Amino acid sequence: MTIPANWRQGLRKPNSAGIASCIAANSGVLLHALSAGRTGIVRKLHIMNRTAGQVTVSLGVGLLGAFVASLPGFVVPSGMDLELVEADLVPLEFTANITVASSAAGAAPLDVQVSGEVEEIQGPTG
Repeated sequence: MTIPANWRQGLRKPNSAGIASCIAANSGVLLHALSAGRTGIVRKLHIMNRTAGQVTVSLGVGLLGAFVASLPGFVVPSGMDLELVEADLVPLEFTANITVASSAAGAAPLDVQVSGEVEEIQGPTG
């Protein structure tokens, strides 16, 4: 018996937390809460920057001051947006809730916004 090539194909979901607004520098905000017993891979990401300066947005784990970046940041110039699709993103498999942080200090709630799509994969015990 052979294992099909897509045996770990998961369920794609829009980020569960809605649009994440990054309002404090390097402070993690929830982007997607993983379902119990699942891991997740970010497949699409849309970042909007309405600040007066360039920002760097990072994906990682941990909320507020406990944020730890899992990937290098994405630089978004002032007044622009950045849309990344599956081919642009590293297929890093998250085992904890996915959070996002930006370099914008003291930003208003709508200044730096992030949304995306996460593929949730059933874990070996779930």
